[in-house]
Amino acid sequence: SLLALRVSSPFLTYAIIVNFAFSLINRLTPQVAIFYISTPFVIAGAALIMYDGLYAFLSEYMASFGGWLTRG
Repeated sequence: SLLALRVSSPFLTYAIIVNFAFSLINRLTPQVAIFYISTPFVIAGAALIMYDGLYAFLSEYMASFGGWLTRG
């Protein structure tokens, strides 16, 4: 639904951009396993997005849920 896309869009955008950037780095340095090194940074970035946007995500969800409850 549209609510799921609104809540997950920052994570989808982040995942696409970061994985594209690390794949370019992997092409430039084929001797180093970049995807093993990049995993903690990807997780930390997603955690920062969650920390920064948690209030907005929950308020968006509660507004949509409240609207659904009033519509029946």
